[in-house]
This record gives sequence, structure tokens and C-alpha cells, in this order.
Amino acid sequence: MKGPQSQCFRAFSGNLRSSYRRVVFVQICFGLFTGSLVSEGAEEVEIGSGIGASQEPPKPPRLEIVDPSLIPSVGEARPGRVVIEGLKSVPQEEALAMISFQVRNLEESGVTMARADDAAFFLEEGIRGLGYKDAKVEWEITPANDVVLSVQEAKEVYLGELEVSGNEHLSEGAIRELITQATRKRLGYSINAPDIPFVDDDVRAGVEAIRHLYILMGYADVVVELTETIHRPEMNRMDLTIRIAEGVVQLVGDIQLPAPIAPQVEAVYPSLVPEFGGKPYTEAVSANLANRIVSAAQDAGYFDAEVDVDAAPPRVGPPSENGEEQLFVDLTVRPNWGEQYTFSAVEVSGLDRVREGVIDRRFEPLFGEPYSPKAVNERVAKLLETGAFNGFSTEAIPQSDRTIKLKVAVEEAKRHSLAPYVGYSTYEGPIVGLEYRNSNFLGRLQTLEIAGEVTGRGFSGDVGYTNPWIFDTDWQLKLGAQAGTTDNEGYEVFNVEFRLGLIREFGAEKRHRVTLFASPQYGDVTDFEIEEQFIGPRDYFVSRAGVVYSYDNRDDPTNPRKGLAADVLLSGAGSAIGSEIEFFRGTARAVYLQPVGRSTLRLAARAGIIDPSGDEELPIDLRFFSGGAQSVRSFRERDLGPKDRNNFPIGGEFVTVFNVEYEIPVVGPFSVAPFFDAGNLLSQAEDAGFSDMHYAGGLGLILNSPIGPLRIDYGHNLNRGENEPSGSWHIGFGVGF
Repeated sequence: MKGPQSQCFRAFSGNLRSSYRRVVFVQICFGLFTGSLVSEGAEEVEIGSGIGASQEPPKPPRLEIVDPSLIPSVGEARPGRVVIEGLKSVPQEEALAMISFQVRNLEESGVTMARADDAAFFLEEGIRGLGYKDAKVEWEITPANDVVLSVQEAKEVYLGELEVSGNEHLSEGAIRELITQATRKRLGYSINAPDIPFVDDDVRAGVEAIRHLYILMGYADVVVELTETIHRPEMNRMDLTIRIAEGVVQLVGDIQLPAPIAPQVEAVYPSLVPEFGGKPYTEAVSANLANRIVSAAQDAGYFDAEVDVDAAPPRVGPPSENGEEQLFVDLTVRPNWGEQYTFSAVEVSGLDRVREGVIDRRFEPLFGEPYSPKAVNERVAKLLETGAFNGFSTEAIPQSDRTIKLKVAVEEAKRHSLAPYVGYSTYEGPIVGLEYRNSNFLGRLQTLEIAGEVTGRGFSGDVGYTNPWIFDTDWQLKLGAQAGTTDNEGYEVFNVEFRLGLIREFGAEKRHRVTLFASPQYGDVTDFEIEEQFIGPRDYFVSRAGVVYSYDNRDDPTNPRKGLAADVLLSGAGSAIGSEIEFFRGTARAVYLQPVGRSTLRLAARAGIIDPSGDEELPIDLRFFSGGAQSVRSFRERDLGPKDRNNFPIGGEFVTVFNVEYEIPVVGPFSVAPFFDAGNLLSQAEDAGFSDMHYAGGLGLILNSPIGPLRIDYGHNLNRGENEPSGSWHIGFGVGF
């Protein structure tokens, strides 16, 4: 179906730009649906001028009655196919994807002129969005009820030269990046791509992005204009001219703070002036300043606290270091603290398998204290960490007696889970395991875990129990037992170990952790090829106890890019606690990560010492080993350090490892990571130091997946000794250090 109907619906659906046009088209299209067709007289109507044009009102179009059977009614709409013709550069699949919704609507709900015109309009917009700025799409409904979309692509136009004036504080490169940002993000172009399509709407969005960036920089009166676009058809380029009038920068001047209502508010004051003073001023600064003070007041129990920040008119201040004029906006904070509320009660709904009172008891230590949203959120976070809930919402309800009742609504998760897993590491080979977890053991939000694992070097089983709040305190209790057989290089050992740990997190963000632990262990070296003199006791029982302090402020537990993690472990074994072997053991570790653009720098250092009492010999399985994916990567796992005459590693009593790695994104989820490793392993604790150091340099390939990085590393031995490898390959999963 072509002709007046097509033109009517084209204009009616896709080109309404003013109320004047809307009225005219409604008049014309109404005639079509009532069996009337626009005659030639209707062509005298002016459509292009819009509201406010100085012209005489249009004359009513002359209408001619035609056969109504020529116009299909909406009620008779029948499903039909969509056919796209005329495509040259744009793939058919890509074009259909642009109008997938419209195609589905035509195929399922039936063909109408309005739907056909919508499909043509959105296809035209999509093709223009690829840089074909003059693309046109016409539609036709065939007698077979198919919708034929006829495409005229025209030539693809690319962004050409960019001329910018007035940009004293923003580089032309940054401006070009913002101008092309929407197009690059939508079409997947890199920032350095030589040919980026010109899309008018994207360019204008880029101009607005430039203006917003200037405002964030403190230039509140900035003017950014796209003053000219010049099409060079012979080069298929569109040149742009952008004029910028920056104005004068506005900075935060003096900040007048009110008398603090509570210690929590007073504590936040010293950080406000360095954080806000002298920074670019925007309206968001006033809002952020107010929010900081309100948050502190609410944590002190002032539930209804409100804070307004008055911004004085900009005043001329001292010039910048470059001699540029600066304006300063002084801020005055005006609070309405309201009344202080205390925490009185909790009302929990949605419980099924969790016992009554378990959640309430987590909040009881806060009862009678000023109501603090921060303290409540910390306890909610710990409840969510149990894994027993899919949803957890809270609502603070103020009471007439200036207390707060906390309404808690929960959605419980599955209590039981069974998860198989597979993996591979260079040393252990294939790994297959199965883990059962009960995240709400006995209905008390305690955790029971049972796991079994088989690797290329042996098998093991593990049972663990966690009580997040032993005796309703903030101490966490962990109990565990593990048994297994491992076939190491040169010997095979059977171990049974029991674990008891008490853990407490502290600090403002709970980044500090102290663990008190005890661990009795039985070991039996069941087979060995190592010279017997280096095995030590073959059948032993050791009982040790100790303390671990750790700190971690890394930004991501799975694949961190920024932050510091450190821990120190001190432990001892002695006859006083039933051990057959006496020793002191200490280890320390520090990891620092720093993003550098899109890349990440990682630095790590580790050291350990184990000192047996007197002339007592340590079992081989209690010694340190080095080499492998998480230490000096020019050696295979456990292959660095002292060996017997058969070249089997025998371990040592002192170890150091140092790592430097620089991860560089390449494409998609893939990265490369050049690295340098150093470390040693010494036989005797009394020889502790940096003698006999080994060095490795190499390269890693990393696939960053949603569940953690998969990596392949090759480390080259930089100071190869006799009978040492030239290098080693490593395959593993997770963060290396």
C-alpha cells in the first residue's frame, strides 16, 4: 500500500515536532480512517513552519470520498512478514535487530499502516546511527500482507576535523573523546579508531557532556556551542566547529559550621574543610556537605535532622598560581537537629526456617542507645553474610516517645545447597570436588559445610562449622576437621587435623581481624623416595596454638585492583598442650595494589620462619616449600630450595618471596601481566637472611571471568643454577598473591 496513506502515517508517526503539525495531520489522517482521501487541494497546506510562524492559517483540505474497502480496518489486521530491501553495507541481521520489537509486533499482532511506519522509522534511525546520516526508509504493504522496507543507505559519513576555540582548561583530545563517546560506546569503537561515524544526535550529546564536565570543574557559566558542521562529500567527512566560553571558575570559599550537637558530628568536622574547601563549586557540593553532616547527626540518634547549606553570591578572591581570576562561594551550614531518638524494639516478618528471636538478638545490644543507621546496617551486613537470606529490608519507625522501632522483612534463601566443582592446577593436576552447605543449621543462622575433593595428587575430606555470634557476642566460632592423603614430590603423607578458631572483626569498617586458634594434627609419612635422613619423624602428633592479625581494604574479594592486605601469624607447639614436637612459627605477608589507568600494579612480600626447640628435627610436612604459581614462578611447585641427592625437594625453615606484577588489559576480558619474582628457601632458621636468592622474570595471560581470573604464567629463571630449570609454566585460577 503506497501513496497518501503512506505519507500520512509517515508524518503522523515519525515527524510530529509541534502542536501545529499535530493538528494538521490529525485532520488529514482522520479523513483516511473514515473513508476519505486527501485530494490535491490538501497539498496547499504548509507543514514545515511550526508554532509562531507568521503566515495565514491553513485552509481546510478538500476531501474526496473513496471506496472504504481500500483501507484495511484495525480489527482485520493479519500477521505478516517483514522484508528489507536495498541494504548494501549494513548486514541484514543487524538491520532486523534494530527493529526486533517492531518485527515481532507485525508478526504476532498483525500488519497495520501505523506498525509498518514505525518499523520504517526506527530502521531509518538505526541506520543513521551507524553514520549514514542521509539514509531513508520507505514502507509498502504488499497484497500478500508483507511489509517491505526499502532502504536508501546513502554514503557513510565519518567524523572529520574538529576545530575548538576557547578551551583553556580542557584539552582538545578530551573534547574529541567526549564528542565521540556516545558513538564509540554504542558501536564498540576504540578511542583511537581513525574512522568514527558521524551521528548528529551523538555529537550533540557530546556537546552537552562537555558542558556538564566544565560545570563539574567549577565553570558554572560556561557556554558550549556546536557552531558549524561542514560536510566534505568527496572525503565522506563531517568537520565540526565548537566554540567554548569558559567564564570564571568558582571555588568553595569559607565554610561556616554550626556548633556540633553530638560527638559523632564533631568528629566529622575536621575532614570537611579539606574535603570541600577550595574545590570547584557546584550545587552538588552543597548537597554533599549537607548529607555528610546529616549522616553524622543521624548516627548520633537525631533521626529527623535536616541541614541546609546557603551559598553566598560568588566573590572575587585571590588569583590562581597562574594569575587567573577566581571566584569563591562561601557556604553557611544551617541545621535543624530535631530530637534525639533511642533504639527500642525490632519487629521481624517473613521468617520460615529461621527460629524466632535469632534476628532480634542481633540488635538487642543496640537497644536503649541512640538510634544509629550505621550500626544497624553493619549488623544487617553480617546477617546477609550468612547466606541464609535472599532479601533483607529494614524500616525505621519513629514512635511518639522518641524511640525507634525497626521493622525487618526478610526473604529466606534455600537452606541446603550441593555444588560440584572442577579445576586444574599445574601441581595438583585435575581437581574434582563436591561441597554441601547448610546456611541455616539448626535454624540459628549457623553454617555447616561438608566437602570432598580428589586431585591428581590425592584426596581429602573436610567438615566445617561456623557460629557467627558465639554466646550472642561479636566473636565468631569456627570448628573444623580435615583428613586426606597427598602424594608430594618424593613422599606421601596422611594427615588428620582438627581446627578451632575464635575470630573478631573491629575498626570503623571492620577491616581489622584477630583470630585465636588451636590446631591438633596427626601426620604419617606412609611412603617416601627421599633419603630417609631428610624425612624427619615419620609418625607424629603436633598440637599448636596461636594468633593471627590481618588487615584488608582491597576493593574486590574476587579480583581486586586497589588496596592493601596484610597479615601476621604467630604460633607455637609444645608439650604443655600435648604436642610431641616443639617449635615456634611466624609468618608475615603484605600485598599492595594500585590502579594505573586501566592497568594494575601489584606488589607482594612474604616471609616465614619455623624454629624447632633444641636439636629436634621437624617432620618434612611441617617445613616451608617454595616455587610455583604463587611464589618464584621460574620453578615448579615446591621445587625451589634444598634437595637431596635424588633431586627431591626437602623443604626448609626460613622462606622469603617477593613479587612485582603489572597487569595490562588487552582486549575484552583478556590481560597480559609481565612480572618479576624473587625469593629463597633456607634449611636452617638460624641462617635466616637473603642469601641464595633466586630471580624470575616472565609474562602471564589472564582471562578475567565473573568468578575470578584464570591465568597462564611462564617464568624464566634469571640466575639459573646447576640442575635448575630454565623456566616453568603455571596454570591456575584466582588471584596469584
